Amino acid sequence: ITDYIYKYRRAHYFKNRPPKANRPPYSGFETLVFLSTGIVRNLLEPCFWMFDKAVSEANEAGDEVDFKSISSIKPSIQTEIILGLSQRKWDWLKDEIVQDIEGCSTENGQRAHRLLDALAKHFRYRLLNHRSEPCALSFTISEQDQDVMSRLNQIIEILRKAQLLFIRSGPAKDEGQRETYYMPNKILWPIRGLDPHGQHARVSIPAGALWEAAERGKIAVDNDNNKQFGLWGDGE
Repeated sequence: ITDYIYKYRRAHYFKNRPPKANRPPYSGFETLVFLSTGIVRNLLEPCFWMFDKAVSEANEAGDEVDFKSISSIKPSIQTEIILGLSQRKWDWLKDEIVQDIEGCSTENGQRAHRLLDALAKHFRYRLLNHRSEPCALSFTISEQDQDVMSRLNQIIEILRKAQLLFIRSGPAKDEGQRETYYMPNKILWPIRGLDPHGQHARVSIPAGALWEAAERGKIAVDNDNNKQFGLWGDGE
């Protein structure tokens, strides 16, 4: 029971929010740690802007601010800053990555945006529909056709240089094996209503489906969940 709650309580909360509800609150040090995607700079940047916002609000209220007197930051400020940084990251990806990343053509910049946008939609779909590991936020690449991978790797390299995609190695399901997995920068997810905590799980996506996503902005998903044990509904 404890393991079940650990794995699924946050997924249950994010899944069952009313469609017209505001974005979930994003606050707390643990959330910042997950948002950093393991990069110290990504942890410090939101902290700086949160503190700056707290000081600004105190000044606007007419209070004399002693920096040492600010011992905590309101959750509302934390959420505002996190959502703002998330939106700015998407805006930069869409409008400025071509100018800022060396060797990134206009076409590949657009492909990079479409690929991450498609992944966001796919992870959102999993959150709302999958009963097994609905909060997975990283992926592996299967069916690695050489021709497709040569094209796809150009987009992956652009996203890696932009620090929007991180490449790591972890244990595979096959005993004794290791595999490469890909983790998008988690600061992308709050504005899309996803949980940056995620789960220790990876989605296997064929290389061809990823390239199609880079070209057309959508990852084909399997709508058949009948074989998955019912997490919130009736399972057999």
